Amino acid sequence: MLLGVALLLLDSFLAEHVAARSFLEALASECVVWGLAEAGISFAALKQAQAADRASINDANVLDRELADCDRLVRLLTFCSRIVTRIFIAIGIILLIAGAATARPALVGHGLGIAVHSGFLLLLTAAMRFLLISLQSFHQRMADKLGSSIDAPRQGR
Repeated sequence: MLLGVALLLLDSFLAEHVAARSFLEALASECVVWGLAEAGISFAALKQAQAADRASINDANVLDRELADCDRLVRLLTFCSRIVTRIFIAIGIILLIAGAATARPALVGHGLGIAVHSGFLLLLTAAMRFLLISLQSFHQRMADKLGSSIDAPRQGR
C-alpha cells in the first residue's frame, strides 16, 4: 500500500508524460487496493484469533488443538497457492499482454500490479506452508515425546 502511495506521489512529477502517468496511476491503484484488501483480511484473521476459545496452557489437549489448527492452515495455504494465486497471476498476465497489444498503458499497469502482487503472495504462501509443515512436524514429535511421559504416571509407571 505504501508503494502505491509513493507511486502516486511520483505520478505528480510526470504531468507531461500521459502514457507514463496513466501506467503509474494504474499500478499505484493496484498497490493500494491489494494493500487494503490484505490489511482487511489480516485484521479479520487477527480478530478471529483473539476471539478463539483457548484453554489454559497446561491443558492436555493443547498440542492436539494446535496440530489441528496448523493442519487446517496448511490446507488453506495449499489451496490458495495452487489455485487462487495462480488464477490471479494469469489474469494479471492477460491484462498485461492485452494492454501491450492495444497500447493502453493503464491496462499494462493494472496487469503488472496484479501479476506482481499475486507472484509475491505465491512465494509468501509457499514459505508459510513450509514453515507450518516444519512446525507441525515439531509439534508432532513433541506430542509423541510428551504423550509417553504424561501417560506414564496414569499407568503407574
